[in-house]
Amino acid sequence: MSATTEPPHGRIDRADGDDPDGDRTRASSTGTVLSAADWLDDHFEACRDAYEAMAAAAGFETGSRVIDLGSGTGIFTPLLRRAVGTRGQVAAVDIDLENLRHVRRHDASAQALVGSALAIPVRDGAFDGLWAANLTQSLDDAALEAALREMMRVVRPGGLVAIKDVDMAAFRFSPASPFLGPHLAEACATATPVAAESVGSVRGRDLRRWLHRAGLVDTSQRTFVIEYPGALEGSALRLWGSWLPYLAALAEAKGVPVADLETWRQVASPQDARAFVSRPDFHGSEVQVVALGRVP
Repeated sequence: MSATTEPPHGRIDRADGDDPDGDRTRASSTGTVLSAADWLDDHFEACRDAYEAMAAAAGFETGSRVIDLGSGTGIFTPLLRRAVGTRGQVAAVDIDLENLRHVRRHDASAQALVGSALAIPVRDGAFDGLWAANLTQSLDDAALEAALREMMRVVRPGGLVAIKDVDMAAFRFSPASPFLGPHLAEACATATPVAAESVGSVRGRDLRRWLHRAGLVDTSQRTFVIEYPGALEGSALRLWGSWLPYLAALAEAKGVPVADLETWRQVASPQDARAFVSRPDFHGSEVQVVALGRVP
């Protein structure tokens, strides 16, 4: 859920101590960064109110069939189930079998399918709607175009496509310069090598245009600001305690302005990051977007 470089495989441990291997990518078994089960659970719990509002904003109808594409562990399946009700159908599709094993603990009646955004394993028009949360940020522009075509294939005419994603150019935390986030997002998206995730993570507030260009109709978009007032505790503390060291490592690798590095080095280890976000004057924020469109 952030600007990224190509990650190593692995994940950091959930324990409170520093990761002995130095791997702070919170990757799943596929190597996709910030997609391990513990990371996804922490982010969802820290953002629960906002995520519930985002899922509700999609407007899926009672009794409809909805596919959760790029479902991860299925953290959004209960919210989709709430929308479609017991008469509806929710199918979770993810490329990572390890994450799919967690789906049933979130929604015992959800169907779990292994597949990718470029090859969704269902027939044409099988669903009334599709939800994709923080999936498109991992796709480069060509892959996003292909994924949107595939989404339109599996949703019936008149059905709804809802995509939620992030705008890391708006990421902020304080006490710190307000330009830390934008500088890092720019460096990740321009300093070679550039990973698809680095471009995708600043695409969020342009998603409605992508849906419109793909041929979806009645397109719209809503922006949500998620606030994290200090001192952080619980899931928010765990989230930021690993997120900031990950971003600090990127800042060092990608060549952000030297003035920014002084702050990033204050949060470069999980221990230091947890101490920083435990300050009562800490405040963090991120921006996420829900873009909607209907299949013609």
